[in-house]
Amino acid sequence: PTATQTLSVGLPVAAGSGGPQQQLDFVIQSPSVEIIPWSELEILGELGAGGQASVVHASWRFTDVAVKVVAGVQSKAQVVMLLEEVAVLCTLRHTNTILCMGVCSEPEASRIAIVTEYMAGGDLAGLIHRPQTPTPVETKLRILFDANRGLHYLHATEAVQVHRDIKPSNILLTDRLDAKLADFGISGTKSAATSGMLTHRYASPEMLAGKPATWADDMYAMGLVMVELLSDGVRPFAWLADARQRTTDNYYAHPYRPADGSAPASDYVPLEFMSPCLPDLVAIIARCFSEPASRPTTADVLNTLNKARTAVKRGTHVPDSPLMRKRHEAGVFGPPAPQSQTYQPPQAYGQQQQQQAYQQQASTYMPQSPASRMQQPAYDIATPELAPTSSS
Repeated sequence: PTATQTLSVGLPVAAGSGGPQQQLDFVIQSPSVEIIPWSELEILGELGAGGQASVVHASWRFTDVAVKVVAGVQSKAQVVMLLEEVAVLCTLRHTNTILCMGVCSEPEASRIAIVTEYMAGGDLAGLIHRPQTPTPVETKLRILFDANRGLHYLHATEAVQVHRDIKPSNILLTDRLDAKLADFGISGTKSAATSGMLTHRYASPEMLAGKPATWADDMYAMGLVMVELLSDGVRPFAWLADARQRTTDNYYAHPYRPADGSAPASDYVPLEFMSPCLPDLVAIIARCFSEPASRPTTADVLNTLNKARTAVKRGTHVPDSPLMRKRHEAGVFGPPAPQSQTYQPPQAYGQQQQQQAYQQQASTYMPQSPASRMQQPAYDIATPELAPTSSS
C-alpha cells in the first residue's frame, strides 16, 4: 500500500437519523493498511452475526477471507476509532494472532468492514460444544498452547498489551485446529479505562467493577477457557441463569461449584471433569482465579503446558478422571476415540489417589517472585521439550 490513501465512507448528515447521506473521505497515512475495494469481494456466505457487526465468508483475489461488516456507522468519531484499530491490527505479525489484511467500505450503505484471513475450523466454542465429537488430549493442549502463545505476543506488544475479551468464540481455528486469537475490537493499552463492551461470563471481577484492564484480566479469562476445553464443556458461572447476573454482590464469587453443592475452596477447579488430570496444570489454572497480583503470566502457563504436552507424549501423565471416563464410556460423546500409542490410560486409578496427588502438589507449591513470574517462556516451538534459557 502507498503511504497515503483515501477511504470513502457514507455517513448520515445528522447522526442517528435515517435521513440524507453524505460521503466523507478519510486519509489513511499508515503504510501497513490496505484499502480493499468492495467490488473485489465475492461474498460466499454468512459466518456469524452479533449486535453491532456481522461476519461473512468472502473471496478476494482468489483468497478466502473473513469480512467483519460494521453496519450503521453514524459519526466521524466511530470511523476514526475503527481506522485507528485497523492500523494497529495490520502491524501484528504472529502465527497465533489473526492476520488483518485491510479495510473496505460501501459508502452507499454506510458500511465499513475489516478484512482478515479466513479460519476454516471455526471457533473454539464450536469445537468444545459440538456434540459427540471428543477432542484428543494432545489436541486440547496444543490449542491452549497456541492461544496462550498468541496472548503472550499481545501482552508484549506496546500498541496492544491487553486483549480484554478472551473467550472461546474469540479463539479461531484453522482446518488443522491451529489456534489464533481474534476480535481485538475492544483491545487497548494497559492504562486505558475498561470498555463497556465485555462478556460477563468471562470478564474478571476487576473488569466488572470498572477498573482499568490489565494483563491479569486476560489471564482470569484464559483460565476459564482452559477449564472449559479440558472438561469438554464445563462453563463458568453455569449456576447463574444469566451471566449478566454477576453484580456487585457476586463479582468475586467462584466461577465453579462442586457437584455436591458445597462451597468451593478458593483454589477449586472441577477436577472431576478434567482431561487430562495433570497436577501442575490444575494448580496453575487455579491461580488464574486468585488475586490479580498472584495470577500466572502467559510465560508461566506456556511452560506448564509444555511440560503437560511432554507428559502426554511420553504417557507419564494422569489420564482422564474417573468421572470423565464414565462420561465417555456411557457414550455421552459418542463412540470412544481410538487411543494413541503414547496415551494408554491405566485401568485402575482411583479417585482417592488422584486427590492425594493434587493435595501433595498444593502442599509443595511455592509462589514465584514477581521477577521470575515475568520472565520469558523457556520453550522450544519445534518440540514439547523444555529448552534451557540463556542468560544475558
